[in-house]
Amino acid sequence: MSRAKQYVELFKERDSICVSHYPVPVSQHEESEVRSLMELEQVNTKDTPVALYLHIPFCDATCSFCPFNRYLKRQDQVDRYLAAVRQEIDRYAGTPFGSSITVSSINLGGGTPSCLSSEELTGVLQYIKQAFRVEEDAMIFIEGNPRNFTADKLEALALQGLNRISVGVQTFQEELAEVLGLYHSVEDSFALVKNARNSGIENVGIDLMYNLPGQTLDQWRADILTSIEQDIDHICVISFCVVPHTQIASRIADGKIPGIGDVYREIELYSIAKEMLLEAGYEQYSVIDFAKPGKTDRHATLYFSEQSHMIGIGAAAFGIINGYMYINSGNLNEYMTRVQDGLLPVNCGEKADERELAHGAMAKGLRMLSVNRAGFVKMFGQEPEELFPETIERLVQDGLLIQDAEGIRLTEDGIIWGNNVSKQFFSAKYADYGLQHRMKLAKGRPVQSVHSVQSVQS
Repeated sequence: MSRAKQYVELFKERDSICVSHYPVPVSQHEESEVRSLMELEQVNTKDTPVALYLHIPFCDATCSFCPFNRYLKRQDQVDRYLAAVRQEIDRYAGTPFGSSITVSSINLGGGTPSCLSSEELTGVLQYIKQAFRVEEDAMIFIEGNPRNFTADKLEALALQGLNRISVGVQTFQEELAEVLGLYHSVEDSFALVKNARNSGIENVGIDLMYNLPGQTLDQWRADILTSIEQDIDHICVISFCVVPHTQIASRIADGKIPGIGDVYREIELYSIAKEMLLEAGYEQYSVIDFAKPGKTDRHATLYFSEQSHMIGIGAAAFGIINGYMYINSGNLNEYMTRVQDGLLPVNCGEKADERELAHGAMAKGLRMLSVNRAGFVKMFGQEPEELFPETIERLVQDGLLIQDAEGIRLTEDGIIWGNNVSKQFFSAKYADYGLQHRMKLAKGRPVQSVHSVQSVQS
């Protein structure tokens, strides 16, 4: 039996969605409870700096495959939204917790943050810097689209400290771009890279999708080669996921475009990218991320590897503060109304006890390929094997994990199946949350407890 078939039989399918938050935030709390669970009235006790994520839900156009929280841009909504964002920032900055933290990473995601004007983006960055203590060399990272990340906008943002961008190129193949209905052209992507370099931005990243409808092996090799030739600093390779109720899912179901490849084709495409990028000098530092030396994403390292606090600001933003994992309301009007009423706009959340934090450290850490032994012991007072002996032994026996003096890390097969392996460390309480639940959370919608649903059905 081939190794791929062995793992297909073990896991049934290759999970295409990385661990993004743990514990799974499903409970709804009153305002006073949220503030208490976040421990906002206490000063920060962690010795690691903090990450800050700001969600910009606006787009100039909606992608056919996107499951995330986004709205077509309307200037009146943008104005109201940014006013609410400033108010939410003040809610956190004005607490003993907020006044005692040091922010090391600021990430604007979406949506399409680059659809905002230079003045709007620089204004919100300035506001964050005034509200919080921000490290002088903090990573300031904005996601966007090649078409509206203009040269003038990049230059203005670079003056505000922007030092990393990530754009959803998805593919350099015109025919595949047409299938996806991308807002930008291939020429826009090339121009973006040139403009970013000219602006002095030191870390240019792109997302590339594989296993696209009708995608050939040669097209995928060409996309990877083009990325290397364009001297891209950071490349995130994402397995295309057909999300129910998206435009592209309907087109596939109606036979208007081809379906995606099976799991064996998916693995083949992933392996091609990994081989080509490693040979070109990139380092793989997560299940999906490849970067040139020194160009890794500090935001990801703080949150996934170091288990730092992350403040989530904006509609459908998620964060974790003092073990309280939360997601804001994704409904734009509800978000803005709650903030304007002087409330935190949290939709749902979950407070992790020490054991659940350890589950999260393993799951999130293995997304980044390994869990450092010394760091884990420092956080939890025990070795990973002491807390999760059966899970680790089983995954080692299956050829998916390696134990050594440094810690617990994924094998080569473990990396291919990294999303599945990471989620083996979810506790029984959260093990059953699947794609539908994750899509609801991505949009900031309430998620009913799986176990409540099961008890009602039984």
